[in-house]
Amino acid sequence: MPTPLAPVLVAAVAGVATVAAMAISAGPPPAPRVAAGVAPETTLVVDGAAGAGTGAVLLYPVDRPDAPFVVRPVRDGLELVDPDGGSVADTVTCGELGAVPRAGATLTPDTAGHVDSAGHVDTAGHLDSRSVVPVQRAHGPAVVAVALGGATSPCPTADPAVALVDVTDARTAWPTALVPRDDVVRSMASSPDGRTLVVADTELHDRSGWADIVDVAEPEEPRIVTGTPTGNGVAADDMAFSADGTVLYATAATHAVAIDMSDPATPVKLGQIADPLVRNYWRIESLTIDDPLLGTRELFVVRPRVDGLDCPTGMVHVYDITGELFEEPAMVADLDIPDELTTMHADQPLEGCPRAVVRLQAVDRTMTVGFGDNRVPWLERIPTGSRRTQAAVVPSAALPYDTTDAFRATLPRCTLVRTA
Repeated sequence: MPTPLAPVLVAAVAGVATVAAMAISAGPPPAPRVAAGVAPETTLVVDGAAGAGTGAVLLYPVDRPDAPFVVRPVRDGLELVDPDGGSVADTVTCGELGAVPRAGATLTPDTAGHVDSAGHVDTAGHLDSRSVVPVQRAHGPAVVAVALGGATSPCPTADPAVALVDVTDARTAWPTALVPRDDVVRSMASSPDGRTLVVADTELHDRSGWADIVDVAEPEEPRIVTGTPTGNGVAADDMAFSADGTVLYATAATHAVAIDMSDPATPVKLGQIADPLVRNYWRIESLTIDDPLLGTRELFVVRPRVDGLDCPTGMVHVYDITGELFEEPAMVADLDIPDELTTMHADQPLEGCPRAVVRLQAVDRTMTVGFGDNRVPWLERIPTGSRRTQAAVVPSAALPYDTTDAFRATLPRCTLVRTA
């Protein structure tokens, strides 16, 4: 058994991995994997810019801090990949994840098809990279949560569940537990301290627009402690925690909901954020940027969905929600996704919708918004020793940004409508 390493996990979000939905073969269950007896301390760091659009989770072992391993969903399971040459260090199958096939399960084909990096066309659907979420643990084993069941899952015909997988050793993964679900997982979010996982299902019948709060402090024994409404009967397409873990944001079709999570056992709905410019809240993200001159800035990123397409020609909206602006979010950016990075105008295969990358330049008081170039093969988008900064970002705009009252007065505002 390999010696466990202490990795740093970096969440690389957005971008859709290329996977065709495949049935799980029947047969005897595989022998369970056995994890290391003693888990080393592990630090997990979320870097919103690293590996943008790769659709993967990055693991940085202490013996190679500039050369990460990658956890990514693939056909019938997960792979741990060494980007140095693209060799596969380990594979975890759906059977090893504990996935149980549903009797008579069928999948809805993606009639448009999806082209992977090797040029193969898949017509059974594609996998959503958000089906694998890092559980950002400050100490203890590094864990990822994997959504099972549904056409965009690595295990599409499995009974709905969330599998927890220990990836502390960057070269070997061990499934630790299953959290059964009532229906296919729609979205997941993990708290920055790694103790709480929030799971929203696609439809919960009498509980539509509901998310369960799962205590994952002990990954071998996860437990659902409570739940919280996320919308008015609408499943949450996306969820995100604030950097301090006290607020959970969730989409609810025409608006986003803010939920107080300072005590995960008693979540309290704070209110809803609605902007008349945004007709369909689809993807959201909470960003925290620490700047020596501007201080700590909290930003809220919204990407609407247009015409039901996964990567439409649409807008990206960025709001400043720092301090008192939490009550009146100020729109600091309102941009089009570049046409060449969308499926409607691309002249070559794309790997998912591009992720917005936001940076502040305090000296000249500007903010730049770029987009991960999803035309570049995903392995080439992984930051390495030779690519320490974000690789393959398409610049879009440099916009004015300041913290003065005079600047704020020029910005469009929306309002956090407090729950009575």
